[in-house]
Amino acid sequence: MAKGKKRQQYIVVLRTLEGDLVFYPYRVNKFILPLIGLGLMRVSGFVLGLLIGIALDCQFIPKARERRMPDLKIAFLMCGVYVMQRNSGFERLPVQEIIKRFNLFLGETFIKPRLRFLESLSHQRIQIEAACDQIREQASMAEKQWLINALRTMNQHPELSRRMGEATIRQVGERIGLVYRSRQSQQQTRPYTPPPVDRETQLLAQLGLKKGVDRETAKKAYYALAKQYHPDRNNHSPESAARFRAVKEAWEALQQLKGWK
Repeated sequence: MAKGKKRQQYIVVLRTLEGDLVFYPYRVNKFILPLIGLGLMRVSGFVLGLLIGIALDCQFIPKARERRMPDLKIAFLMCGVYVMQRNSGFERLPVQEIIKRFNLFLGETFIKPRLRFLESLSHQRIQIEAACDQIREQASMAEKQWLINALRTMNQHPELSRRMGEATIRQVGERIGLVYRSRQSQQQTRPYTPPPVDRETQLLAQLGLKKGVDRETAKKAYYALAKQYHPDRNNHSPESAARFRAVKEAWEALQQLKGWK
């Protein structure tokens, strides 16, 4: 029974991982409701009122849980190890140099008690999907940018390949939700390329037609255009002559393409 004032005492009826179901013996629901039920429905009302009163005099008290802010530095640490591992010069660096770089990256206060953890990570194949998901969802844009800049600083060493390191850092940046301006500008300045048009559509367009017409319709359109642009009807102008040749060549090519005779 819990200690305290008399009316605050309770009896633990059921204890679970989520909390405790407790019964307050000094609450009055279990006394009042049976009397009301007895007056209304005799014995059955008394029993029903007693059960409802007992239920009302019980309470579920959830256990207090510690709320901790997610430690993004662990995710940052995993990204740092991933970048180092993906660099061809990582194995040539002495251990003290690696520790020095991580001290500059996340601070000696954070790294020193986690040296064994860092060593175990360096001998594992790091999968950073979960870490990047956590950073993408919980870190601010300023923290994400700081991470990328810190990874670049850590990657600056004569034994480390700058090109390989930058490629890996870019990969991390994309996974945590950063868009690089260089790639974005390339996409924005990329010239528009129209979709390819098939040969039949081009030939029909020169006759003023669309796909799906039959031979007779195409033939009538050709004769009409040939009559319209015939040089004899246009004083042998160069424009009409060029248009007449284009229509004639389109009709002949269309006949060959479609197998029309």
